[in-house]
This record gives sequence, structure tokens and C-alpha cells, in this order.
Amino acid sequence: MRILKQFGLVAGLFLIGAGVSRAGTLLEPGETVGIPTGAPLPQGFYFLDTFGFSPTARQLPTGDLAMNIPVFAWSTPWSFYDTRLELLAAFPEPYISNAPIRTGLYAYNPAAIAALAHDFGGGWGATYYFGIRPGVPDAPSFHETSFEQRLAVSYTANGWNLTAILENGIFDQTYNPDYLMLDVTATKKFGNFEIGPIAFGSTDVGRLPFGYGTRESQFAVGGLLGYDFGPVTVQGIGATDVESQGYFRRDTRGFLRLIVPLGGGPQQPTPVVAKY
Repeated sequence: MRILKQFGLVAGLFLIGAGVSRAGTLLEPGETVGIPTGAPLPQGFYFLDTFGFSPTARQLPTGDLAMNIPVFAWSTPWSFYDTRLELLAAFPEPYISNAPIRTGLYAYNPAAIAALAHDFGGGWGATYYFGIRPGVPDAPSFHETSFEQRLAVSYTANGWNLTAILENGIFDQTYNPDYLMLDVTATKKFGNFEIGPIAFGSTDVGRLPFGYGTRESQFAVGGLLGYDFGPVTVQGIGATDVESQGYFRRDTRGFLRLIVPLGGGPQQPTPVVAKY
């Protein structure tokens, strides 16, 4: 999928999880699967939107969780030795229903993140992401500001998307434990179609805050089906937990993702036409 490959690190970095958690991971586990997050993004502006739904959200004892995650990204013209600077912003919008907390649309922690993406050649790339998510005084968002960093490696030659991305989230206070997340993708393109398995896991790390309870961790497996329509790339993703500790229940979740390049890249020279 041409657009998906070009979108590279943008989507991966800022698929901001709008999951509702008692504590633990600020992002939603698995939110970057399907994106070659290690691949540098060509210069320009991009928009990505992900809608997800879970009738069995692991963070809720009962109820449904829906989310919309708009992402705006700028692949800047600034690069150094094949390493490009990327700037991104996201504004998650979770919606909860039939749960023991208020039904409705919630504010959630936005994100401001930069990335350094390097092209090693031969289809290999790696990206380092770093940034902050300000605290939001509205449950179920996190009241603490957090710092996050991610390291992603991708192979995108010959129609493959083989990607692993490891994230570390660090809170600025002691109400929530820090966390690690790992998302893995192994998809293959056949013409405009893309298909393949995905997997993801997460765990609390470090010292648990007083009164926090059980350490939370999970591991899920699933699949992805995508299609490149030309101006827009569409992906459908489904996954279910095969292991879960500390959460209310095991999670089954589906995502629909749109990737839209907005232009703004280098201008191509106008061809010279000679008249005879």
C-alpha cells in the first residue's frame, strides 16, 4: 500500500490510545500495529484517524468503550544524514456507555511528540519518538503528566511490513506505575491489499504506588486487512487477549483506520515543453 508505506512513522507514533484504565498504560495496547513505525516519512503533512470499539474493554468491569483518535503530523524539511525530524499532535476522544461511570464523551490526555527517523537503506528504518502528554482533570483520563519514548524498527521492502515498536511511559508523580508496551506487525501486500497477523503486549513496570493493587499486564493476538484506494488507505484490525492479569476482564477489540496524505511535500520541477 503506497500511502501506508509513505505514512511510516506518523501513524505509528500517534495512534493515541483512548482506553480507560484504572491505572497503568496511558496508551491503548496495540494502537500502533499495522503501521511501519520505523520507516521515515516523506516530507509533507498527514492526517490519520482511528476509530475503535470494544464491548469487553479490559479496563471496565462492565460496559462498552468506543474511541476516535485524530492525529495530525508534519514531516519537516529538516534532515541530517538521512535522519528526518517529525512533529505530531493527537487529541483522543473516548466514549463510554453502559458502565459504572458516567456515560458519554470524555476529554483525554492529548499528546505533543517529536521523532527522529533514520533510513538505513535496503528497506530498513528505525525511529526514536519522545514527547509529553499533559494531565487532564477528568476521569477516566490520567491526571498526571507523562513522558513517553518509543523505539521502532521496520523492514518495508518487497511488500512486507515487519515492524516492532517498544514504548516506555513515565509518569511525573506516583499515582500510576510506569509501563512498557510492545506492538508487533508482520503483514504482506498483494497489489492494493495488505494482510497479516499482529500481536501486542503491555505491563506495569517499576514500583507500584501505594494502594494501586495488582500489577496489570496483557498479551493479545489478531489480524489486519487493509486496502489502498489511492488518496486514502483503509485498515481493519481485530485482536483479542490471550493472557491478562490485573484487569477486570479479557479484551476483544476492533479498529478502523484511515490514512490521508495532505500534501505539502517538495515541489516537483515543471517540465519544459518545446513547441515546433
